[in-house]
Amino acid sequence: MPNKTTHRGGSNKSGAKAGPKKKGKSGRGFRGQIKGDAILKKRPNTSDAVTTHNKLEVGESRPSESAMSEGGETCATFLSGPSSDCTNVALGKIHRYWRNNQHKEVRAVLAAITEVIRVKDGTESLTDYFVALITALETIEELEPKAAIVQLISMTISSDDDDKVPLAVLQSKFGKVSQLLCEMLKAVEGDDMPTAMAKSTISTLSTLICKISPSTWTDASCQETYNMLLKFISHPKPKCRKAAQDGVANIVCPKLTEDTSDYHPATTITAEYCNNKLGDLKEEALNSSEVCHIIQMMGRVMHVFPLAHLQKSCELIMSYITQPDVIIKSVCIQTVSKMFMNAPSTKSLPIDLNSKILNELYHCQPNLVDEQLSRDWLNMMAQGVSNLLKKCAQVPAVARMSPLKHVEKFCNRSYKLLISREVSDNAYVALQSTLKELGEFDAKQEMETNDKAMEDVIKSLAKLFMTGLNNKYQQVWDRIFKFYQIGFESFFNKARFSIFAEGLTSMANLHNTANFSYSSELNATLGAAVKHLGPGTFLEAVPLLLFGTDLDDKKFSRSWVIPLLKQHVCGADLTHFFDYFCPLADSFDKRAAKGSGSKALAATYKTLAWQCWGLLAVYCQHPVNLKIALKEKPKVDSFKNNAELLGQKLSSVPRLKGVVMQSLRNLINYATEKTKWEEREEDRQVLKRYGPNFLPMLFFIYVNGGNNEIKSQTTLAALETIRQYVHVMSTEDVVEHFNIVKSKIFDSNGTMKDQELIPLYDLIIVMVQWLDVKSIQEICEKMESMLGSNNHDVQKKAYRVFEEVCGSDNESCKTYLRTHGLELVDKFKKELQQRSIAPSSKGARIRCMEKMVANLSSSPDTMEDCKELVRDILPECISCLRDAEKSRKAAFALLVTSGRAFEDSLDEFFTMAFQGLNGSPDLASCSIFALSCLLFEYKDKMSPEILDLTITNVCVLLATDTREICKAALGFVMVIFSFNDNVLIKGYYKTILKAMHEWKGETQRHFRDRCRSVLQRLVRKLGFNVVSAAVRSDDLKRQLNYIRKMNERAKKKKAEGGHGDDGDSSDDDDDSRRFKKETMDEILADSDSGSDFDDEKDAKKGKRKVLKAKRKKQAATMMEDDENDPIDLLDSNVSNKIITTKTSKKKAQSEEFKTGKDGRLIIDFGVNDEESDDDEFMKDIGVTKASSSVVTMKRKRKQQDGDGDDDDDEDDDMRSKMSQSTVRSGYRTGGKGIHRNTSSVVSHDGSKFRSKKARGDMKKSKEQDPYAYIPVNVGVLNRRKQKKLTGQFDGLIKAAKKGAAKGKKQKGSVGGKKRRKM
Repeated sequence: MPNKTTHRGGSNKSGAKAGPKKKGKSGRGFRGQIKGDAILKKRPNTSDAVTTHNKLEVGESRPSESAMSEGGETCATFLSGPSSDCTNVALGKIHRYWRNNQHKEVRAVLAAITEVIRVKDGTESLTDYFVALITALETIEELEPKAAIVQLISMTISSDDDDKVPLAVLQSKFGKVSQLLCEMLKAVEGDDMPTAMAKSTISTLSTLICKISPSTWTDASCQETYNMLLKFISHPKPKCRKAAQDGVANIVCPKLTEDTSDYHPATTITAEYCNNKLGDLKEEALNSSEVCHIIQMMGRVMHVFPLAHLQKSCELIMSYITQPDVIIKSVCIQTVSKMFMNAPSTKSLPIDLNSKILNELYHCQPNLVDEQLSRDWLNMMAQGVSNLLKKCAQVPAVARMSPLKHVEKFCNRSYKLLISREVSDNAYVALQSTLKELGEFDAKQEMETNDKAMEDVIKSLAKLFMTGLNNKYQQVWDRIFKFYQIGFESFFNKARFSIFAEGLTSMANLHNTANFSYSSELNATLGAAVKHLGPGTFLEAVPLLLFGTDLDDKKFSRSWVIPLLKQHVCGADLTHFFDYFCPLADSFDKRAAKGSGSKALAATYKTLAWQCWGLLAVYCQHPVNLKIALKEKPKVDSFKNNAELLGQKLSSVPRLKGVVMQSLRNLINYATEKTKWEEREEDRQVLKRYGPNFLPMLFFIYVNGGNNEIKSQTTLAALETIRQYVHVMSTEDVVEHFNIVKSKIFDSNGTMKDQELIPLYDLIIVMVQWLDVKSIQEICEKMESMLGSNNHDVQKKAYRVFEEVCGSDNESCKTYLRTHGLELVDKFKKELQQRSIAPSSKGARIRCMEKMVANLSSSPDTMEDCKELVRDILPECISCLRDAEKSRKAAFALLVTSGRAFEDSLDEFFTMAFQGLNGSPDLASCSIFALSCLLFEYKDKMSPEILDLTITNVCVLLATDTREICKAALGFVMVIFSFNDNVLIKGYYKTILKAMHEWKGETQRHFRDRCRSVLQRLVRKLGFNVVSAAVRSDDLKRQLNYIRKMNERAKKKKAEGGHGDDGDSSDDDDDSRRFKKETMDEILADSDSGSDFDDEKDAKKGKRKVLKAKRKKQAATMMEDDENDPIDLLDSNVSNKIITTKTSKKKAQSEEFKTGKDGRLIIDFGVNDEESDDDEFMKDIGVTKASSSVVTMKRKRKQQDGDGDDDDDEDDDMRSKMSQSTVRSGYRTGGKGIHRNTSSVVSHDGSKFRSKKARGDMKKSKEQDPYAYIPVNVGVLNRRKQKKLTGQFDGLIKAAKKGAAKGKKQKGSVGGKKRRKM
């Protein structure tokens, strides 16, 4: 029997077991013993192997085992799969080379080399392959095997793996390998070698040269080898030329290393070769293609040439630029541009040489007729100037005069080209980049008094920009404004204000131009000037021309400056506002008070004064000189300092209260910025100093702010300002003001009503966390008695005080909790037992308990007390999961925090949560919500027993017909799906479906959308067949069939290139989420899709819609006709009226906004009932959607407490119900049946025509006449009922005649009286 061959591991192909691999150094045990004859013997005929492979590709049978077992035939080795047989990772990518003959040859050679290495007990390292391939290359003379070997050598030496060929081996074999490769390249010169083989040989040679050490370059043979490579940089074959140029660039321009100061040894050789070649070609007959190739190569490496060679190269390229050949000229310009772009070092390209090159290039500027050359020239000059600016930063200021002149010169040249149609865009880009480089250069330099060169350049640019504001450049004013904007952001600073002030004034004058086309660009430029120069400097160039006197500009032509300042002021000097705008606003107020006989003028001045004070808030954002500004004496009135001025405006000017409070908050935010806390200590001290003055004013504004039920914006702003201001005040000052408020509350002896005390309680809430321990203890003792108050508002405020204390990070609050925390817990338990907690207080109470649990669980000493507290409050927490929004959120947070305290005993915690499952439907649903939240948070930490018990209990409740319980249980099921745990789903999907089978038809119809969401996820996870086998209910089967059809439709649309939007999401969506756990927001995201359907009729209706749509598509072309203007088929433009889709007027009408009966616009946000149900369900789970298409504006404004808790107030609930009652109408008559539609019923009693001052009806403009309009009734057409129906009009006609006669009589009597009077 023939020997059976195996091709795995280390077994050889002759059937004998391979010996153990010797771990010698890179296979030295067989090095030198492998001959080319051995490889040829292993590979006697590669063409036979390729032929056999081609037969296998077309499906022919494999060779027999006897043929494969022959030791001398490599065919079996090749066909066994060399890519899988070769164990070296670097050569494993050969399996990609499969299609053409060369790649098949590579696979065959690799198989033969691998066979030989294994026979010689090699380690199959890259070194073993490298040595074996060199030996094969020496002996093989066939062309195809040589190409394959060269390609394998290139892959071997270019690998960067840990198993790469050592450098010593490469250097030792460099002479032999380079000689062999050069001999092959000589064949390329005679066109005796295919292009692919030549390219591979050149790439291999260049890679080998990159690996050698610099000392090897002293050898003449190495230089000769490199010269051979240089010959191919201008080869006529593009692939060979590109391979040679890439190789030379990699050799001459290596990657950045530790030492890059010295030139590479090949740099000089390359420079001499390129320069000599260019010189010879210029003296001989000009070969444009070869010249272009050489110059292109120089563009890649010229930046690393030594100084002498670089200078000579530039001279040669300059001589070629003057040639009439446009192609050579373009290549030369691009080459110089690349050299500048590569940023040659100062050693290779000094500043003087760079300047000389730029001077010469100015003489080579092409004609504008040649657009492409002009664009390339602009790009080249911009790169040269940019490189020059980078070098100027390294030289002293004295040596910058000449180089910086080039910036000025280039900007002048480019500026003139802006109005050129051909190169305007390129000139704009070049100027923009140059100005930005100049700005970066200026930012790096210290402002020196003797840096005259830079000042001259700035003056020249300012003058140049000023000329651009003439009408000559009107078409490019938007670009001129952009240049100014760059200048303001970089080099046009305050110290150089006199240089560019005229241009800034000219731009401001353009602002009032009628129908100005570039107003947005102009505003952006002026805004940049305000931001970087400051409002003081800006107003010097662009004054308001308003003084509050008779000298004011009557046209108010500069009134736009104040809104511009408000939009762009940032980091301004605060003293400027008090010195300039405060007196100006005072003058405007006095001018408005006088009136000057014109109400419009008085209103204008009043508005200007308000705008001036509006700037205070923006001045206080990141202000400069804060500590000086508030201490300075103002220029108006007789105030001691500016802080006193602000206090006067805050207390006595109602319209400025909001502005002053916003400014104070900005100052506090600036002074308390955490990243610069230490730097702004002085600013905080200034605010702390004036705190006792501002705080009583703010107290007065908040307490006397109007109606206590609905606070105004000013009142809420005052409370927020107090909240922030106490943060910078000392504890003593806060305690002092706290005592004042406390005395008003508790020493009033009943003279103040509870509603009057509510604002004072708010002040206590704001200040309590900043008190000392003694004051905190006093107020908490007072508030403990209010926890059982019958006044719900007072009770809530008491809980809010405790919430602030428990949640504060201040040391005084922590100290109080350490000493009195357990007493507070007992007090809370007592209040729960007495059942005296108001619904509006639940949110604050639960948040307070959540903070208590977190504080107790943070210490091991109090952990038992924490668990005992959780056991007592858990029933209350679960019962609040269906309360108001804030209470519900707080209850979920308390539930999660409590779970963390029981992480070491989660079974006990879940057991406590199970107790509510046997209660009332409300309690059971709340318990399921709690279990859903806990399962989502702690699923990975739950034991398998408690996990099984939790899911089983909820599934038992899922089978009930109580809607509240079913809704909560379905939410629990969605949480299970969110884990993407197929094992968990497979274990319980039958239990879930079995529970859904127990539903009555009424329950199934109510939850049909949620059932479909459950079925969709089951189908996605388990497949349709598995789910279908477990479904027994007819309703669920119909839904399942619908899901299957929608999935098939979606897949069909996807295959056709469309979007499968009609059905469930594809499996790809599920795969994308497989590795990422869904959040609670995403659990219900997929349940929104789908349409309502009750039975198979809806499915049939859907089919009819699809067929109707197909019929519409079949009508591919139609004529666009007008009813009043028939189409003239003889018209030459009749083809323009042929359209491919039918326009639907109904569709266009449906896209418009609907209008109500009173003319209101009814905007539909696209939220269907399913989405609203899912939003409600997500709230029940305790999570709201992170992103929603509709933003609920139910409570846009913060309400009376300013603490965000008013969603729990009974008053708010009552107000929301009242507001709903005003929107929703009550009982309306009309319609038929129990499902009557009353939306179309309109009152026709004629009441709107009734006169209020006289009897009878009256006509109204744009309304129908006040007649009794009879609605059309189809029943009139019935002959059997004609007599009965016509009799109904007898009374109507009688009454009409009677009324008409009576009105005529009254009209006549009135007319007679009038005539008698006349």
